[in-house]
Amino acid sequence: MKKLILFCVLLCVAGVTCMAGCTQPAPSTPTPTPTPTPVETTVEETPAGVTGNETGMENETGTGAEVADTVINEMIKAGNYVAFLDYVYLTGVNEDLSGPGPYTVFAPLDEGVEEYISQDKETEMRAYPEVDLRPLVLGHIVEGTYTSADLTTPTNLTTLAGTTIEVATVDGAVTVNGIKVVTADLEAGNGVIHGIEGVILPSDF
Repeated sequence: MKKLILFCVLLCVAGVTCMAGCTQPAPSTPTPTPTPTPVETTVEETPAGVTGNETGMENETGTGAEVADTVINEMIKAGNYVAFLDYVYLTGVNEDLSGPGPYTVFAPLDEGVEEYISQDKETEMRAYPEVDLRPLVLGHIVEGTYTSADLTTPTNLTTLAGTTIEVATVDGAVTVNGIKVVTADLEAGNGVIHGIEGVILPSDF
């Protein structure tokens, strides 16, 4: 009987030990980390019409002021010196007039060219423009800037062709070799232009 009781006690102890060994604690559940609330950021918008550079637009001179074009381009924009400009480009004088200058150009208006130079003579000059046309073109150009205010008294000016032209005032109008100035003081970045109603012809024309 005692052996039976001892056996039962040992059996109970072994069962309890086995149960204790087989029992494991349940894994702990991690505490969730709260998600941070996103913070709304505000982007500053550039007002309409502002480019971000409000220091002023500067031109090539750095002054911000509009600069007049060359005498060549000013005549092109004027639109009534087409025939004379044709001679200028044909003889290469445009390269001179694109330089710093300054130059004063007594430029014949288109009507004056047609009146002073016949078609036959023009055809003849175009055959050898460097010989025949270039002196004629240079005879309308003077170094320096002479506005109408500078031409109120009679004076003689030497042209780029080496010839002399006479500037005078006749009946209140400025004339060049007797040809009336009809459009005065067209200013350019490298000089000034005076539109004349005829062509200053060489002495051997």
